[in-house]
Amino acid sequence: MKARKPAKRAPRDFEASKAILDFGRQHGFSESEILDEIDAFKDHTFASAKTDWPATFRNWLRREIKWKSKHPGAKLTYAEKLAQDIEQLEQNEQQKLIGHVADE
Repeated sequence: MKARKPAKRAPRDFEASKAILDFGRQHGFSESEILDEIDAFKDHTFASAKTDWPATFRNWLRREIKWKSKHPGAKLTYAEKLAQDIEQLEQNEQQKLIGHVADE
């Protein structure tokens, strides 16, 4: 691979290599989450110029892990959000039943 000139944006042709996919999976990301993160990564403008885009992306994923741990519920996938909504509905129904029984 030809050395790239330092840049503040990832190259448009940056893709999920096997190594990137393996790294992401080892850190709990699904393939679709990794691909979504790559899209966001390619749209981001960094403050300083970069040359090693695979290493920069690995760090991007590491920061995403920290962000999610500090902000529960942030950036949920559709499936995660749906599961969270179902759980909330079930809890609400349980509370209604408890309230109904207490009123009797």
